[in-house]
Amino acid sequence: MFQEGKEQKVSFRKLTNDIPSTTYATFALYRYPAKFIPQVIAYTLRRYAHLGMTVFDPFAGYGTVGLVSRIYGLDYELWESTVKGG
Repeated sequence: MFQEGKEQKVSFRKLTNDIPSTTYATFALYRYPAKFIPQVIAYTLRRYAHLGMTVFDPFAGYGTVGLVSRIYGLDYELWESTVKGG
């Protein structure tokens, strides 16, 4: 599947079936400028996470990591240090 030095296209939407669309659940309640599509987080958690672990997102923003973690039954901690309006 992977060939060293050869460019390959990746579609996270096709790599995970657990989240059917980018607007699934609460992922489209409001606009956020730097939002991950939930399939990127879902793929990463399915591949590397395990039950009982806590997922930490120091740049929480929209909260996509927390939402996907919750869908997979994982604990999570989100931090956001952006100062709004300043």
